Amino acid sequence: MAADSGFITNATAVTTIQQAHTVGLLVKLEALKAADAKSEHGQLPASGARWSHLALRLDRTAGTPVTCTARIYEDSTGDDLVAGPTQSAFTLAPGLTTTTSYSVVIPLDDIVPTDTAQRTATGEVYVSVAVDAGTVTVPIAGAKLFWNSVRRQA
Repeated sequence: MAADSGFITNATAVTTIQQAHTVGLLVKLEALKAADAKSEHGQLPASGARWSHLALRLDRTAGTPVTCTARIYEDSTGDDLVAGPTQSAFTLAPGLTTTTSYSVVIPLDDIVPTDTAQRTATGEVYVSVAVDAGTVTVPIAGAKLFWNSVRRQA
């Protein structure tokens, strides 16, 4: 039986994210049980799931970013947009103990995507992030797309 909720996350770090959405800096999100062994996981369903929110952790390497925007694509080339661009920039919250680490949660308004021929692989999507200033990295497990099942359990 498939999980009723879960998240997909990035397996590799992405460096040098700046002020533009760039194809070479797309963050691949996929099912990774090793990323957080204490969470319930499940592969992103091809259909029948709502996308709840996108959580990002960004580590500053230069400058002082204040906000970010995000886009979600079905393909690894950034041509098939499935969510976004965000209508406004979202404020980055600095860490309480590590002030060079920022977090943001972007609501996705329960998007219910459908599987299409453009999707690179079932259970995978790609995220593009741009900041208003400076340079950041997306560390491993620094990007998570949360989803929940549309179907109700009896």
